[in-house]
Amino acid sequence: ASDVYKRQSVALVVRHDIWPNHVRALRQENIPVLLVDASLPPRRGLAGTLARGLYRRLFSLFSAICAISREEAEAISRLVPGTRVEACGDTRYDQVVRRARELAPIRDLVNHPSFKNIDLIVLGSTWPSDEDVLFPALVPCLKRPHTRAIVCPHEPSEDRVLDIVEYFRQAGFRPVTLSTWRQRPTDDWDVIVVDSVGLLANLYALGQVA
Repeated sequence: ASDVYKRQSVALVVRHDIWPNHVRALRQENIPVLLVDASLPPRRGLAGTLARGLYRRLFSLFSAICAISREEAEAISRLVPGTRVEACGDTRYDQVVRRARELAPIRDLVNHPSFKNIDLIVLGSTWPSDEDVLFPALVPCLKRPHTRAIVCPHEPSEDRVLDIVEYFRQAGFRPVTLSTWRQRPTDDWDVIVVDSVGLLANLYALGQVA
């Protein structure tokens, strides 16, 4: 293991995936260890106080810490004043923003007139338990002029997609699957149900609400 560590020039640990013995071994080999996407648990009662004590010990092992926000950076700095802490953002959200700016995979949608001058609601990665709450709330929204929706189920199996299509058809709307719309682009739709994977982050760019 020591030979493996000696071949490294720097180590990155993301979020809460902290293995103390691994970090200590890296430090013993004088390898800088950086923590990315760092945050602290909420301070609530005795459990929160004990967790802060644990995080103080863990965070003190790092050469530098990149926090998800300015507020978290300030809180972590108070916890480990001898460690360099910077507010660098949250890579989970940065990744979504980056993907939302990549329009090539959805260029046909972006350029189609039916996506112009509308209020588009994007429901991303929904589970049936989400849909039990969200779909009844979406129905009155869709009755407003120039309001449409994209629904992207977490698991777009054929049965799941058909269930969603049927729900909105029974509610009096014009649902269509994304694959069907792409075969024959049309303005005749109220809800597009995504029946493929890998496009959700791009589709967020189309919506006003997600």
